[in-house]
Amino acid sequence: MKMQINTLEPKLLEEVVLVTDGGCRPNPGIGAIGFIIYDRGGHEIWRGSKRIGETTNNQAEYRALIYGLENAAKYTRQRVFCFLDSQLVVKQAKREIEVNKFQILILYEELKEKERFFKEVNYGRLSKGHPQIIKVDALVKEALGI
Repeated sequence: MKMQINTLEPKLLEEVVLVTDGGCRPNPGIGAIGFIIYDRGGHEIWRGSKRIGETTNNQAEYRALIYGLENAAKYTRQRVFCFLDSQLVVKQAKREIEVNKFQILILYEELKEKERFFKEVNYGRLSKGHPQIIKVDALVKEALGI
């Protein structure tokens, strides 16, 4: 796993922004995840990426979000604003649409467990061309070796 070196002790903040991405080549195939955590002012405070083995794109998106929330808990227990480019995962996380695949349901339940770390978790979608999505996508590609 590649992690940015952070020489400061994590300081609990009122809120953080978490941007995540996951993917695989091909689909299904070898997958990777990436995340970046920002403070309220938009300053990057932590990032990470890693390969996760055989997976699908949707599973990788969920795993990136789960792993990102685990790391966000080092910086806040209050509010997390999560952004990703997967409309499906955002709608499922917000309970707007039902999870209907067993493999995804397992990840969905794990995601809901991670939400308990925080007082409030919000989800939003950013387009694939958004600068923050481009950055996390680059982490995923780097972890995949492409």
